[in-house]
Amino acid sequence: MNRKLFSEKSGEPPYCETVPATLATCRVAGEPFTAATWECGDALYQEFDWGVRIRYTNYLLGEDDRLRITEERPQLALQFILGNSFYGDWQGLGKRIDHEASYNMYYLPSLDLSLDVKKGTRLYTKIEMQYPLAQLKLLAPYFPLLENFLEQVDQGNPTLLHTSNQVASSEMLTGVRQIVHNPYSAGVKKIHAEAKSMSTLINALEAFNQNKPSSPPRLTHYEAEQVYQAKDHLLENIDTPISLANLASLVGTNKFKLNVGFKEVYGVTVFDFYLNARMEKAQFLLLETNDSIETIAYLTGYNDLYSFSKAFKKYFGASPRHYRARPFFVKLNQTHLS
Repeated sequence: MNRKLFSEKSGEPPYCETVPATLATCRVAGEPFTAATWECGDALYQEFDWGVRIRYTNYLLGEDDRLRITEERPQLALQFILGNSFYGDWQGLGKRIDHEASYNMYYLPSLDLSLDVKKGTRLYTKIEMQYPLAQLKLLAPYFPLLENFLEQVDQGNPTLLHTSNQVASSEMLTGVRQIVHNPYSAGVKKIHAEAKSMSTLINALEAFNQNKPSSPPRLTHYEAEQVYQAKDHLLENIDTPISLANLASLVGTNKFKLNVGFKEVYGVTVFDFYLNARMEKAQFLLLETNDSIETIAYLTGYNDLYSFSKAFKKYFGASPRHYRARPFFVKLNQTHLS
């Protein structure tokens, strides 16, 4: 592996021939890996050349540490943070906070990154997609930000597509995860990954063009962890609504700070995050199970069918019964109306 890892507490950790047990579920089976274990934690790297070169990184820390990651080769990648918040100091880009669900494109002539990582059971996970420069240049005339970005790349200057990250939708994040975790055989896997990676790139560029990027992040490690604890509670207890005040108290903060934290990390308020999660679960249950609509209402935290149907229709533009009967028509109509 060209990329090198150093621990402030342990120096360069020894690489191991087996995947650490703590990261076994992260590994993409059948693909090569590089793993390391040291007194503070474990690391797992995997790289795939599937038309688009993809790097998949996971860390889990048993003790706080400061990691330094270096690589002499130029780096040009679209980065998605899938788990935790990366508090980093990038040579050429400065100090940055990259929260879970955020993404951006970066270029560096060489990589020298310091990360402050905290102990815990929450994985640090990210995926970086490295596209051929020729493909990016074909797209540049249609995306001014990309055109400006590539001008800096040609001059060898460290640069970002935008100074602020975008927040990925749950649908986009699911698609990114499916690039590396999919059931296809080797030949089909490459076709699938290349197609998914290109569609993800175009969706990301369109989002940067159309949406206002988020404000610079300000949350501390501790405050970000409070947001993630609140998110975990909401998703694990989706059938049991909780007031914002009680949720904030549960994770040790107040309503205002928790809402600000959710806006910074996920781009939405706590209420909207929970609503999105309920509607996505309802959509899945309607399409993938034979559960009654009454049961689905209960499983998504609604006490009566009327309230559920009203909320679902407002969200998707069709009643649950209509959506279950004609989901593709409903989606097509939503796209047309938007």
